[in-house]
Amino acid sequence: MTLTISRAASVGLGCFVAITGLTHFTKPDYYRDLVPEWVPAPRAAAAFSGVADVVAGALLVTPPTRRLGGLLTEALIATYLPAHLSDLRHPKDDSFLNRPVGVGARVAVNLGYITIALLASRTSGTKGTWRR
Repeated sequence: MTLTISRAASVGLGCFVAITGLTHFTKPDYYRDLVPEWVPAPRAAAAFSGVADVVAGALLVTPPTRRLGGLLTEALIATYLPAHLSDLRHPKDDSFLNRPVGVGARVAVNLGYITIALLASRTSGTKGTWRR
């Protein structure tokens, strides 16, 4: 059996999202600093998003829950887009990622993640996950 592109992308994105979620707890200051100033309780918001990322990633890598994991991943990444765009008005520093071209790149990458999650959410259970 060979993995299909959809399954490989689902597993890859799921692992990435779950690992990123875990790093919310190993590097909490980094993630807290990403939370826009208009979001109340940045520490709690960063912790909540970390837990949500771990759950979404775990759901995404498991075939029976892939559809739910894909939908949750799409929703989470979509909710992170305003934080990226917030740096256009209130850059945290003058680094490349906080300049307009860097913010555009961050948004483009996140739209790619949403696309992969959308494709993954259309492949649930075992149907379409393995080629024989």
